[in-house]
Amino acid sequence: MFTGAAVIASVFIGSVWAGENKAIIKKFKKENPALFVFLVMVVSYFLMSLFGGVMVFLLGIKLPLL
Repeated sequence: MFTGAAVIASVFIGSVWAGENKAIIKKFKKENPALFVFLVMVVSYFLMSLFGGVMVFLLGIKLPLL
């Protein structure tokens, strides 16, 4: 569960940093906000699958929210 939360947090922080410091990413984020969020979620899913924490994240964090 910690791995999933850490991956999500690091990808989110990385996307915020990139959006503030890189002009092309800032422009893309401003023009396509839904696609940018989708890409952040896809990258998070890919990294969690590398670490094997996808099901732990879904069951440990998302399920109690439902």
